[in-house]
Amino acid sequence: MYCTTLDVTTVNVRSVQHHLGRYLQEVESGAVLEVRRRNKVIARFASAYVDSGVLVKLYVREPNSDMAARSVRHHTGVPLNGLMELELRSTFQMLEVRSVLNDGQRAAAERFL
Repeated sequence: MYCTTLDVTTVNVRSVQHHLGRYLQEVESGAVLEVRRRNKVIARFASAYVDSGVLVKLYVREPNSDMAARSVRHHTGVPLNGLMELELRSTFQMLEVRSVLNDGQRAAAERFL
């Protein structure tokens, strides 16, 4: 599937200052980098952001699903955070209520999250 929940590499500011080139290469390769200062997240870097509306089109056949797939195909993974997962599950449930998806299709889509 196109979407993955990626492991987040957590580093502190000093480490970023000393190893910026290496971390940029990791982000360009699809990693997610979280920078912390005093145990508080101050920045998160990822090579791609995909809106949840586009992600739905990867799971559910809708108008422009082909275009959505083409737009993300060159990414090795699309970072999926907790809010995006919640939006997707909510959308899948709404599509089931509207009879666009049946229970099995919704469950199958959610297994990929």
